[in-house]
Amino acid sequence: MSPKQHPFAALWLPLVAAVLLLPLAVGCDQSSDSDTAPDADTTASSASLAYVDSMAEAHEADTSDASPLVQPPEGPVTTETVTYGTSDDGTEWTGYYAAPEDADSLRNARGLSADASLPGVVLIHEWWGLNDNIRAMADRLAAKGYQVLAVDLYEGEVAGSPDDASSLMEDAMERGEVLGRHLESARTFMTEEQGTPQIGVMGWCFGGYWSLQAALNAPNNWDGTVIYYGDVSEASADAVAGLEMPVLGIFGGDDGSIPTENVEAFTEHLRNGDVEADIRIYEGAGHAFANPTGTNYVPEAATDAWTRTLDFLETTLYPDA
Repeated sequence: MSPKQHPFAALWLPLVAAVLLLPLAVGCDQSSDSDTAPDADTTASSASLAYVDSMAEAHEADTSDASPLVQPPEGPVTTETVTYGTSDDGTEWTGYYAAPEDADSLRNARGLSADASLPGVVLIHEWWGLNDNIRAMADRLAAKGYQVLAVDLYEGEVAGSPDDASSLMEDAMERGEVLGRHLESARTFMTEEQGTPQIGVMGWCFGGYWSLQAALNAPNNWDGTVIYYGDVSEASADAVAGLEMPVLGIFGGDDGSIPTENVEAFTEHLRNGDVEADIRIYEGAGHAFANPTGTNYVPEAATDAWTRTLDFLETTLYPDA
């Protein structure tokens, strides 16, 4: 079945309480009056710094405490620290791997053969880093029937305060090419070493931005992407139209760091490119309203978003079950 004919497309239609599915709208004109085009590296750096600043403002009064999204997994899981790649200097990139302990029961429930490998999810942390809250979410997903790899784009660093997180995110955004290699290495590790037949990528906040970048960098190699209020402003129409996977986008209507007009433009790019997508904007919810970490949690919106995420992964990564 072609990704653009996936049955998940039916989710474009329904509207639910407290959720507004935005209509398509043309994005704002971002052309410059300057006669001289800025240097590409300078432009990328400026955009990265602006994104870090907007995240710092959104999380100014936040904490690194677990949100109510962090709950025990519904079944037993096995976990380990794994090496999924290496840097140019040989430094190992390690992440948190989780898988269901009773994989046979999950296979039977979905009508899979006894030797079938379970699908995978590459999980990308928030701006706080790969903390215990992200590990807990990997466990929750694993218990639902997935092999999950939570990557560490901060390479061992974890923030305990908004200032720490801002500094770590800034450093990471200046290493965009390296972070892209992290995610490609993670996908390769899961598909080649763990044998995942289908694989998705998802993340929150900083991780939402990189879940989109991972998809744009390898538009034919992922089976789905979930973007929780990541910056979509730099995604061009041509790049978005090239996506060969369904997209789930979760955004807050009161999120000043991810303007609604940018989400509308992104939605239009998806529609014009005939990309299957469900883009949801939750009225009354601000940035990080469904994060595993922090105090910006909005219960009703976060619960609905998590349910939609599980439905999306089930439909996308278990297409024949």
